[in-house]
Amino acid sequence: MKKFFTLIALFAISTCAVMAQNQILNGGFEDWGNYDVNSTSAAEPRYWHSFSSASGPLASFSGDHCFVSTDAHSGNYSAAIKAGKVFGVVANGTMTTGRLNAGHISASNPANHAELDIYKEVDDNGEPYVDNNKDPFYQILESRPDYISFWAKFSTGKVGTLANMSAYITNGDYYQAPEDKTYNNKIGWAEFPFIGPCSEWTHFVVPFEYANTDKEPKVYHGQDGKDGRDGDDGRNGNDGNNGSNGRDGKDGKEPEP
Repeated sequence: MKKFFTLIALFAISTCAVMAQNQILNGGFEDWGNYDVNSTSAAEPRYWHSFSSASGPLASFSGDHCFVSTDAHSGNYSAAIKAGKVFGVVANGTMTTGRLNAGHISASNPANHAELDIYKEVDDNGEPYVDNNKDPFYQILESRPDYISFWAKFSTGKVGTLANMSAYITNGDYYQAPEDKTYNNKIGWAEFPFIGPCSEWTHFVVPFEYANTDKEPKVYHGQDGKDGRDGDDGRNGNDGNNGSNGRDGKDGKEPEP
């Protein structure tokens, strides 16, 4: 069984500011809410979600996969994503700005996914559809980004461990990745598979592709396998930003090569 590390981000886009820079909330993973960053237990950075806030029948059995790390490219912290075994089966390490659903024992089954729906107000139990910090399971963008830019590390202890980054823009209606069917509301996407381990902090710039569609863009859904930093220490690259008009989403400068 191959291990897989993924990161998924979900955003809503407003069309009122075409020239605006797009900055992913807490893209540097500096804000961990009320969590004690000196703890070794699983945690979720604000506006991002892993299995601690997952839904689905297997959510309580999914184990810990996201941790705070002081090994950071910039700032004080990064997010470490790790795969692990649950009931003897490899469970993917995943982090998302949407919400994870743990629905099947097989890691590759699409019942295991990250999802977004900006119009969903309550969950299946009638509770407000927000996390413990009252943050929604998506993020808002102000324009169509040209690319997503991030710093990442990826290490692995076994041959066959995979990692990828992928991001999706939708109109805000329900969407999930991996997909269980064709979603006509997917407007843009950026996908990047890591070819091999990347032991040093590395800057990646992945362009968005856009479909010809009459759907109004409202949501960005990003997914990253190891988000550039999975593997044995499976850290997620901090400084994950969206670029608009060819500029870096964080500081408005041209991205480094």
